[in-house]
Amino acid sequence: MSYPVKTNRTQNRQKHSDAVKSRLWACIHQLAIFLYLSIVGINLWALPSDAEQPIHIKADKAEMAQKDGTATYLGNVRLDRGTMRVNAEKMVIELNENDELTRLTARGKNQNIQAHFQQQVEVNKPDVQADADVIIYFADKDKIELRGNAHLTQDENELSGELIIYDVRTGRVDASASPGEKLDIIFQPAAVKLP
Repeated sequence: MSYPVKTNRTQNRQKHSDAVKSRLWACIHQLAIFLYLSIVGINLWALPSDAEQPIHIKADKAEMAQKDGTATYLGNVRLDRGTMRVNAEKMVIELNENDELTRLTARGKNQNIQAHFQQQVEVNKPDVQADADVIIYFADKDKIELRGNAHLTQDENELSGELIIYDVRTGRVDASASPGEKLDIIFQPAAVKLP
């Protein structure tokens, strides 16, 4: 009769061992997810949406076409909206039927004085900085298109080319150089710091 008791003890130990292993793997899995999110820099605490903030514009001159839903600003133009700032010599803003910003086109004065865009996209991270002859911001898609002598800086990483398209939401960047030219990329390796 001792044989079944030994089997039950062995089965109980095995069940207990399996339960401990299962809990251990669940903890390791959660820790791995936490470390992965920390390393790749996904921010769990997003900034308040700049789209919900009022638009403030300063310029030397303004022309508005209310029927078309466009406004053109000339001379030392500066737009501020939440953490977003755009500086340009000329800026055209397009609004939809609800007077919401859909598209912003900013032009620099020349190659020495380009249009400039900056925005904080993550808490406790430096602003994304962008310069180009022409900057087009698609508000509904949260994308920036940089045309002509384009330069994009995020953290300490830099990219220069003729055309750069930056998706603010996903952080995806597509770029191309002028014919006969190459993209110029400076990529800083991430320093992983664990507590």
